[in-house]
Amino acid sequence: MKHLFTLLACIAVLQLHAQTVNPTAQKLVNNFAHFWSDPSNWERLNQGRSGLNLTHKLDSVVTKNNVFATTLKNEMEYNSLGYTTKINQYGLDSATFLLRLEGVTTFDYATPGYPSHINSEGINAETNQLETQLEMDLEYDGSNRLDSVVISIEDPLFGGGFGPFLSIKQVYSGDVLVQTRQWLFIALLGGWIPASITDLQYDGEGRLTDQLSSSLDFETGEIVPSDRTIISYNEQGLKETETDYNWSDPVWEPTQRFIYTYHSNGTISDELRQIYNTISQTWDDNVWTKYPIEDVTTEYPSSAYFWDAAAATWYVTDSTVNLLNPALKWGQVAVPSQLSVLSLLGGETTVDFFGEPDASVINESRYFLSDSLSLDLHFESEDFYYYSLFEGSGVNPVLPDFISISPNPAQDQFIINLDTDANANYAIYSNTGVAEVKGNIHSGSNSIQTTRLAPGIHYVLITMPDGKVYVHKQMVQQ
Repeated sequence: MKHLFTLLACIAVLQLHAQTVNPTAQKLVNNFAHFWSDPSNWERLNQGRSGLNLTHKLDSVVTKNNVFATTLKNEMEYNSLGYTTKINQYGLDSATFLLRLEGVTTFDYATPGYPSHINSEGINAETNQLETQLEMDLEYDGSNRLDSVVISIEDPLFGGGFGPFLSIKQVYSGDVLVQTRQWLFIALLGGWIPASITDLQYDGEGRLTDQLSSSLDFETGEIVPSDRTIISYNEQGLKETETDYNWSDPVWEPTQRFIYTYHSNGTISDELRQIYNTISQTWDDNVWTKYPIEDVTTEYPSSAYFWDAAAATWYVTDSTVNLLNPALKWGQVAVPSQLSVLSLLGGETTVDFFGEPDASVINESRYFLSDSLSLDLHFESEDFYYYSLFEGSGVNPVLPDFISISPNPAQDQFIINLDTDANANYAIYSNTGVAEVKGNIHSGSNSIQTTRLAPGIHYVLITMPDGKVYVHKQMVQQ
């Protein structure tokens, strides 16, 4: 969430520099090439939208700083099918110190689950009004694979008006994405010109091994080799190294590489970034990120370290602890996959909205930064993720005849009556999806005390031995 609008920030920088932004524009084009041409991004997005047993939706994300003042807030809205239709982004007003609406992103669908039009609005600093900053029109082929995208923004190259800027075309060979082509719209030239071509190669197991991009040279107007990424895998098929190169005629020169190691169960344990030293022609350590927990249950921490060559030691730079909500699984959440569209474009995101099907959703994230003098980590900010039950979800909100719960509303207690020989499990969640009470229930009357529950709406989930889940909305009064 922290970098959800990285692309919009990049576009704002381009607008500020107007006529003198060729290097930045070149970088933007290269970023588009990288992230739109990575087949795993869209494969994971498509997989994340299918076969979900939707029970909860992410309503909002609230960011607080180290004095627990709310500084950012994102609110999501969904349609009846559970797909994101709107994101409202609020920021802290420096004058009033109150949250104010700073951006609105809306999503339209021609086919359920596949956004056909995305419109992002931001505050105009001069008029203090919302104005469209980015539009995306997306088309899909007969297999619902992304076929083409047209992106419209305020012309960052020649100071023109709002209109088409970048066009993207995906090329497939069978079921495999093999090439991404991009065009820039140059108003002064009266139309589209080629901007980049990215070719992708795979090994016999269908894993991406080589991603080669050729981009527009803004000085000569020609498409020339620009950068390349080569990926290798270990015996388990997990990514082992990812090495980046820049083209320096007539050879590819390495620039950086990432080395990955894993726990025994296949979850990542270490990510090492190294920079290529062109003078000594050696790889120098740069950033090392550790993920210490193998079996993630209630939290998922990571810490990043920077290599100080002079002191020959690692210094911690930041740390993140994602506290997980075991009550909600990714397979049970209306995945806000459309949030990832902008994140992928910008190339940065700190939250994986896909994850593994059995991974827990993030309930809270805590961020720590290193003090420049003491080098000790100190608390920086905190993100809170609020969920609510998705009405019309895959769970059954109607209790069967053999289950009854009363009274509703309740004060000191309520009774779950189970008219069957089978025992069952129950769990009570707040209306934001936080697990509050869990236990077992047996045949007959089961008294549930409400002293630990705050007044308001709670959800009682009853899981039968055959796996069927029933949900009851319970009101608790003081």
